[in-house]
Amino acid sequence: TMINRGTIEVVGAGAGIAFRKEGGESVVVRNESEILVTGSGTGVWITSGSGEAKTFTNTGLISATGENSQAISVTDTQDHTIVFQGQSRVDGLVNANENSTLSFVDNTDTISLADDAKAITTTGKSNITIEQGTEQGLEIDSVTVADTSSLGFRLNDIGSEGNEVLIVNNVTGEVGVTYTGSVSDKLANGADAKDLFNGIKVGADNTAVDAVTVEEGLWGNGGIYYSNGDVQITSVNSLLSSTTDLALMNGLVW
Repeated sequence: TMINRGTIEVVGAGAGIAFRKEGGESVVVRNESEILVTGSGTGVWITSGSGEAKTFTNTGLISATGENSQAISVTDTQDHTIVFQGQSRVDGLVNANENSTLSFVDNTDTISLADDAKAITTTGKSNITIEQGTEQGLEIDSVTVADTSSLGFRLNDIGSEGNEVLIVNNVTGEVGVTYTGSVSDKLANGADAKDLFNGIKVGADNTAVDAVTVEEGLWGNGGIYYSNGDVQITSVNSLLSSTTDLALMNGLVW
């Protein structure tokens, strides 16, 4: 049993908690307080050891603000579960792998995911956003969202067919997709809005998402884009609006 109820600070390249030994129901590894990574290290490192079936539970804070730091890192381990429960809060990159199950239990948070995960599940009154944490796309085998929960993906790039930024093979429940303002700017600069859908695959038949939200960018507008080609503008770019108003004012003056 390993339970952190104090403050662990990682100032170098080490790990706050290194979970290497065997897993199983009798093994308890939890963070109930805070792990602060101010160096280039890792808050929680889950790696192979003498056994698998590991479960790590976070109900506290894991904050990785140092350059090249990671909040949670998984290397060379088989099936395992990372539980984010209650007041769990994770600030920093979660570098899971294709064997990772991310389980959210009555939790509200935004998780910056590096790339892959085996599964994502939400139970209870969870409200979760999974952000694209690197330039790589996200690939998850299955997502299960409880009726009492919500889960959405927030993507910072636009993909294309064969170069997807989000792949979810199987979906149970409802998921949403939002693109950041950087994608709005690309659309304003001529990117094809069809790639908002060509660049994602969500669900076994790729029909789990028929509308995506695009946030307002530096130049682009905010809006809701539908797979049938319809667009609903929800916010006009404030800079463009100000420029237009100024031009109209100058025209009136002259």
